Amino acid sequence: MNEWKLSYNRITVPTKEMEKKSQSHRSLQSGPSTFTSISAFDGEDSIFKVALLDNDPILITRHPPTLLSDSCHNDCVKLRKLDHDNVNKFLGLSFDGMDYVVVWRLCSRGSLLAMLSKSVISTDSFFVQCIIRDVAEGLNYIHHSFIGYHGRLTSACCLLTDTFQVKICDYGMSELTRISEMKFKLWSAPEELNSPTSSNTKAGDVFSFAIIAAETISRRPAWQIYGESMNVEGMQDLLTSCNTIHILL
Repeated sequence: MNEWKLSYNRITVPTKEMEKKSQSHRSLQSGPSTFTSISAFDGEDSIFKVALLDNDPILITRHPPTLLSDSCHNDCVKLRKLDHDNVNKFLGLSFDGMDYVVVWRLCSRGSLLAMLSKSVISTDSFFVQCIIRDVAEGLNYIHHSFIGYHGRLTSACCLLTDTFQVKICDYGMSELTRISEMKFKLWSAPEELNSPTSSNTKAGDVFSFAIIAAETISRRPAWQIYGESMNVEGMQDLLTSCNTIHILL
């Protein structure tokens, strides 16, 4: 019943020394190093960090402590039961440390955003179609689950496995405070930016999905599909105006 409750003592965040030691022994291991995925999540746009749960590699997000309602506790039980090929597995929550830590299954290739920024996504049309389909399938599952919507969908939370299967992450747990960086608002629908009461809707998720699809097809960052350079503030002003549609078309 309480499998989602994880003690912080079970979680280890790798240090540089641990990573170097692991790399020095890789030739003696039959499998890949535990830390081979760290570089996939060490970019400035990553919202996840690689850690260990009882020596098993995982992903974590950190959040300021807050009072969680009984409803949130019940949701954690339900989140553990969600199961879909394109939705990353929620493993649990640790709230007995200095920060609250949400634990997710590791996806070794990092985020779609990181892959696009490194220009390592294949130009093959079938591959691009598979990426977009995976995001659509995962989002559809979330929309038909008890969660109802994602609310924070970006290419930064679309993670890729070693077989390039996309798994949507960072869903649920709406009571936890998240860092609200302006750059992550580029995936938000204009009505959500203009009116906070309109946030967190299925329609907003569909808008975010369209941005991710445009990124994947063009292999460019959000709102730079024509190679135009614009700072984040300028793009947000554009989003909140009435002149966004022609940019997507």
